[in-house]
Amino acid sequence: GIPCQVKRGVTGGNDAGMFQRGAAGARTVVLSVPCRYIHSGSGVAKLNDIQAQYSLADAFLKQY
Repeated sequence: GIPCQVKRGVTGGNDAGMFQRGAAGARTVVLSVPCRYIHSGSGVAKLNDIQAQYSLADAFLKQY
């Protein structure tokens, strides 16, 4: 399987909710790479997490 984490906290955000609730609505999914210092000039992520994210996105898109 592809290693992944499920976000449990309510902190942070993105624009997915706006698309989901706006006008006629649209199905949305958010896939993110675990990253430290994401809003700084030097975010840090593990290469394995980035590769797993690519595999997850690829598998998801092949399903739909």
